[in-house]
Amino acid sequence: MVDKVDNEKYTECIDTRPETIKFREQLHAADKKKATNNCEDGKWASFCRELRYAANKW
Repeated sequence: MVDKVDNEKYTECIDTRPETIKFREQLHAADKKKATNNCEDGKWASFCRELRYAANKW
């Protein structure tokens, strides 16, 4: 549920820029859905921040 999340973490996770999506798919094709879903409870927050950082470096 979105109302239970830290909005900053949630926003970081739901990064729909093409380069981020491509990066995430290449890195964790099998876990893509899991990563997206688990962002809501914060378990993947640092993973999502790392994805954004890496995508920005491309």
